Amino acid sequence: MASGAEKRRRHVEMVERRQKVIELYGRHINQVDIAKSLHVNQGTISRDIAAIGKEWLEKTAETIGNLKARELLELDQMEKDCALRFSQGPHDVWIKRRLEIKQHRARLMGLDAPVKIVPTNIKGDREYNDISDREYADRFLAVLKSLGKDEVSALLGEQQGIPDSVQE
Repeated sequence: MASGAEKRRRHVEMVERRQKVIELYGRHINQVDIAKSLHVNQGTISRDIAAIGKEWLEKTAETIGNLKARELLELDQMEKDCALRFSQGPHDVWIKRRLEIKQHRARLMGLDAPVKIVPTNIKGDREYNDISDREYADRFLAVLKSLGKDEVSALLGEQQGIPDSVQE
C-alpha cells in the first residue's frame, strides 16, 4: 500500500499531467501524440480527457446553478418591491410587473411547456414546404402516369375510377 507521501506525489503528477493534456488537446494535438510526448499510454490520456471533461461539466453545472439561484433571489426581491408598491397604485402597473417577473421565473425554472416552432412560408400563412402545391401535384401526377392502369385502380379504388388525365 502506498504511503501518504507517495499518494500526494502521484496526485501532483496527475494534476501536472492533466494541465499539459489540456494545453496540448486545446491545440488540437491528437491523443496518441499527447501520450508519446508525456511518456504515458493512450489509455491514460483518454482517462485524463474524460476526467477533465467531467470536472468541467460539474463546474459548469455548479456555475449555472449559482447563476440561477442568484437570478431567482433578484426576482424574489423585485416581486417583494412590487408587492410593497402595489398599495401605492396604480394597481394595473404593479400587477403587470409581477406577472412579468413570474413569467421570467417560470422560464428560468423550465416550468413553461416548450413552444413548438413550425417553419412557415414567407407569408406565414401555412407550413413551409420546399415545393409549391402545383409542383407537388405535377410530381404526384407523374408518379400516377408512370404506373399501369391496374396499379392506379388499386390505389384509387375501383369505385372512384381512373381520371382521364391519368389514362392517357
